[in-house]
Amino acid sequence: MFNFITVDENSRIPKYQQIVDSIIDNISNGNFNINDKIPSINSLSEEYYLSRDTVEKAYNILKKKKVIVSIRGKGNYICRTELISKVNIIFLVNKMSSYKMKIYDSFIKKLGLNYHVDLHIYHCEESIFLNILKKIWGV
Repeated sequence: MFNFITVDENSRIPKYQQIVDSIIDNISNGNFNINDKIPSINSLSEEYYLSRDTVEKAYNILKKKKVIVSIRGKGNYICRTELISKVNIIFLVNKMSSYKMKIYDSFIKKLGLNYHVDLHIYHCEESIFLNILKKIWGV
């Protein structure tokens, strides 16, 4: 597993995000499968000379996104691959109308099968819009 997880010391991307991206990329590429055990927080932090908090933050993000699951006393396991193997797209609209539905349908048809599109309607409410973004990005 360590061969697949990459962390670039010189990158401007935070190290925890590099771990998240690396694990998700490896799931997309078929290197990791459902029920595969991923390295423990301690072993990953030792392997890459990272703080334990950095790895724990990455794993918590992956848990929030329901990509991994922790089993007490056993470790962390990949629990979801189906949507990750596709490109995820968020389609946000302020209000639904027949015109916007036609745009959405055309958009879906044009993309094809390698994409997963989530349609969200925020009804011109800033708080709903922000909650959707928080839910999607786990912020």
